Amino acid sequence: MVAVALTLALAVQVAPAAPAPAAPALSPAAQAAVDGVRGAVAEVRRRHAAVGPPESFAGELARRVELEQAGRAKMAAVQALPPEQRKLAWVPVWREVAPIDADNTAWLKRHIPRDGWFRRSRDGEPTVNGAFLIVQHSGDQAWMKQVLARMEPLARQGEVSGYNYALLYDRTALADGRLQRYGSQLGCEAGKFDFSPMEDRAGVDARRRAVGWDFTLAQTAARFPNLGQPC
Repeated sequence: MVAVALTLALAVQVAPAAPAPAAPALSPAAQAAVDGVRGAVAEVRRRHAAVGPPESFAGELARRVELEQAGRAKMAAVQALPPEQRKLAWVPVWREVAPIDADNTAWLKRHIPRDGWFRRSRDGEPTVNGAFLIVQHSGDQAWMKQVLARMEPLARQGEVSGYNYALLYDRTALADGRLQRYGSQLGCEAGKFDFSPMEDRAGVDARRRAVGWDFTLAQTAARFPNLGQPC
């Protein structure tokens, strides 16, 4: 009886496991959307490699912004996919884009001006806007909030864009679980693509004007034809 019991126990231990269910596959349209992002990034990398390293901070910043924008410029095709395919496609897309954002963040942290942030009057509009884009897409929430605090007085002085300040404020607020203030961020709300929750929606246009963003919430909504569509 002991030998029989041992034999049965061994049989149970070596029984083959049930095969795992196959992961959902990308549709041809979803794969094309992912390939579009990858191809755009690869093309920019090829062009940059062909001309050699940049000779200045401004040149390096411009290249980094071009690279991070290349993939994002193709993301509309991902956003247009049906909800389930969209979720699947975002995984490889962010695997492509996230390392670029992380590298840009590490690089820009080493080049922050001693007084805390870039200024239009000293550094020029392309540098101010380029640095903002890297911060906006950084994902380093603590650093984003530090930059936001540095930008606030500069926005009042006209040294940085009030629009950029509003975007960064809203993004950090939502990441902290707070309401956005300027209505710049959209997301999946109750199963539909809509503005993320905001403070006093009726007063959002006045708050935009106060920071120099002369673009109403209705005008922003008109730029997104998929508002109200399932997400």
